[in-house]
Amino acid sequence: MSSPFTNDAIFNKVTNHLRDKYEKDIFFNQEIEKLTTFYGRKLLALTNNENVHEIIESSISNVINSQLFQGYYVMTNILEDEELDFKDSVWTLSKGLARNHIRLMIDELFKDTEYNWIDNETANAFALVMLNELEKGFEIVEGIKYEVALYGAYKAFIEDSRYKGTTTENATDFKLGDPFDLNYINHQIYMTATNYAEQNEMWDLFLTGRQNQDNIWCGNAHLSTFLNEEDKNFYILSINLSNVIRVEEKMKLAETISKRLPSEITDVLQIRLYHTTEIEFLGLSTKED
Repeated sequence: MSSPFTNDAIFNKVTNHLRDKYEKDIFFNQEIEKLTTFYGRKLLALTNNENVHEIIESSISNVINSQLFQGYYVMTNILEDEELDFKDSVWTLSKGLARNHIRLMIDELFKDTEYNWIDNETANAFALVMLNELEKGFEIVEGIKYEVALYGAYKAFIEDSRYKGTTTENATDFKLGDPFDLNYINHQIYMTATNYAEQNEMWDLFLTGRQNQDNIWCGNAHLSTFLNEEDKNFYILSINLSNVIRVEEKMKLAETISKRLPSEITDVLQIRLYHTTEIEFLGLSTKED
């Protein structure tokens, strides 16, 4: 099915807006660079073939840019559709919650249509190349298409003049993030607070994206504070990550989580990375003598 979005004015508006950001916004370009590196590494890790590496390295930037535009364009059309009503509460969601809301909203909006809103000629052509060159290459590119388009849609939403966001209170005691928000660690995993005590905080990690529509648990992080022999604080960050995450990605994820901490903690921080197959939550129904 062809695109239902045929408004040339909106197309030109988005084109000019993103071109301006590419030319003038250093932080935006850093975001694009991080996206390109993150997804490029996923594909490069699948093969040692130098020719395939060259194909990936020469193409991935165009794929990321095309999908970001696709998501931004689709979301701009949605935002300017007078028949779609957004509740006032949506405009004051914190950024992590807004990002997840956008995913759910767009999935719901297009679930009963034949229109594949993530399709883009540049990315589709690359997906076919990867289908022929790499085992699981097509599957990963389809995930990239979806996730980067979603990120573009999210950017369009938070840059809308109606979006105000929110500032949370009473979060200063938490060292790893905002306990009232979804804290995205990378473009596929977010972290949310579960338990807190004076010397401990616990967070669960969830996979999201094309293959994980229901936000699948993939690990946790537990920061503990102790006193050493000189009565000075030292810290242990225990990170459990599911084996659905590749080993090299686990190392990067552990590093990213630890870098959320201030230097006065990381200077005296011990990181323990555990590799988890599965988790079970057990309770004791009776107490044995």
